[in-house]
Amino acid sequence: MALLSAYNQFVRKDLLRCGVLSKTTALAGTEIHYYEAPGDPSVFPTVLVHGFGDSANTWYQVIGPLARALGRVYALDLPGAGFSKVPPGQDHPTLVDCGLALTRFLDEVVRDPCLLVGQSLGGALVLRVASLHAHPLAGVAAIAPAGAPFTTEQMADLRAAFAVPDRAAGRALLGRIFTAVPWTLKLVERDLRALWRSPPVKKLLESMTQDDYLRPEELSAIDAPALVLWGTEERLLPQAFLDYYRAHLPNARVEVVRGWGHAPQMERPGELLHRLVDFGRTLSVPAKAAPGARRVLG
Repeated sequence: MALLSAYNQFVRKDLLRCGVLSKTTALAGTEIHYYEAPGDPSVFPTVLVHGFGDSANTWYQVIGPLARALGRVYALDLPGAGFSKVPPGQDHPTLVDCGLALTRFLDEVVRDPCLLVGQSLGGALVLRVASLHAHPLAGVAAIAPAGAPFTTEQMADLRAAFAVPDRAAGRALLGRIFTAVPWTLKLVERDLRALWRSPPVKKLLESMTQDDYLRPEELSAIDAPALVLWGTEERLLPQAFLDYYRAHLPNARVEVVRGWGHAPQMERPGELLHRLVDFGRTLSVPAKAAPGARRVLG
């Protein structure tokens, strides 16, 4: 995966050149990498959580502009993704590992109440964190969120899509993620197939069960302001997921965006930035976090 590694190193170097910091920390015994973009310290931070088979580099075009518009921004690599390590003694992370790393990251690195943003699997993780009230949140935003119940057939379809046995299957999967595949990813098609077949990705998908889905009572327990963004060109996850979140997140702001696919942070970063900033400026720090609280945005 030499080309993909070189691409990821290029992205990190370019972010560093733009003033974004690249750091590592030990969380629950696992070495976790994250980016931190400095911003207005009087504003609550934003935390970005990537999706399945992806990394913090997926936010490459969003991190800096979001920090300039709102306040400081963090984007972490979940265990086994990007520049983060898998938990010791394992060849792949579990969803429990990912959720634990995220909650520890919020408590030990971010510390302050924040706007928590996740895409795809990251969207499911941020909604679960919000439902557990594990960390004070100003708000939560889920972009094309996974986490709703799959039927047996839908899960089989997803696992088959990520099996990518040949070049045609790899291109088909990219076509489900993107409305138009970025040219940079076309250059690393072979490496992406190797990544999707690697133990940290393949075994994480294989390990998912019905117990991992977000239950209606979990979603109804979310009291932080919530935003759900879904694209009209979503091809990776079932439309039934949007219906599920509409039904069980009745107080959430749900926006269906024309032309968006599964990964707007890469295809439509400017439009995504506008919607996140617009949402962020409606938020304030929760009253229970009053000591040291940040001001209301806007």
